[in-house]
Amino acid sequence: KEVGIAVVSKQSPDNPLGMTLNEDDWQRIRSTDIIILPMDKGDGFRILSPPEKERGLNDEDLEALVPLSGKILSLDLTHAKISDEGLKVLSKLKSLQRLYLEGNKGITVEGLVHLKKLENLTYLNLVRIELNEELVDLLISMENLREIYLYDTGLNEDSITRLTEARPKVFVNGG
Repeated sequence: KEVGIAVVSKQSPDNPLGMTLNEDDWQRIRSTDIIILPMDKGDGFRILSPPEKERGLNDEDLEALVPLSGKILSLDLTHAKISDEGLKVLSKLKSLQRLYLEGNKGITVEGLVHLKKLENLTYLNLVRIELNEELVDLLISMENLREIYLYDTGLNEDSITRLTEARPKVFVNGG
């Protein structure tokens, strides 16, 4: 059975998602407490994890987003409960342009490698995630990135400098 779904947003409850999902996919999305907002410009959506940490999305919740993968342009998982396993799921969101992972303690450089598949990703927020020097090589290789936020990641000044020298057109905020 196909069901149209509405944007899960108190700001615009009658804005249709513009696609249909089967009943199972619709129920899965509703069970996650995600917030779906239309983008200000363009055809697509901005997804937000609930701001309350106890309701934040986890790796399993991310699977609910896969049926919407062609429409998700921005995904804010600040202080969610995402790990490297969740990053594998995120690699399926091919239209994703902006990704906020701030404060997700279960993420490592090994998991972030999955994000290389996201060819449209231009913005990446890794603030307050403990990372290591290997991240710099990964970020250098992600050619479409235009903004990277690395405050409080444990990377030293030399690492940030190496990144900015290798990718001079990228805005890098190392804190």
